[in-house]
Amino acid sequence: MPNDRSPFDPTGFAAAGSSYQRKLFEIAQVNTQLAFDYARDIMSVRSPDEALRITQEYMAKQTQNYQDQIKGLMELIQKPGST
Repeated sequence: MPNDRSPFDPTGFAAAGSSYQRKLFEIAQVNTQLAFDYARDIMSVRSPDEALRITQEYMAKQTQNYQDQIKGLMELIQKPGST
């Protein structure tokens, strides 16, 4: 038989679960750091215009960040046997 591994090999899924778990932890770290950076920046504003600018920058970063995170998670989901 050319391929001894079943498509439902539990070791492959365990490895994928471990990779997925590491990715989720990484995502949580990045999101937490961005939230703290935003809180630090917003606490130092001196005008409504500056608050709006900081909030817009934060939302743009978070939007890009979420897109990148979803892409990374989808890649992990589509390759369950890889680590």
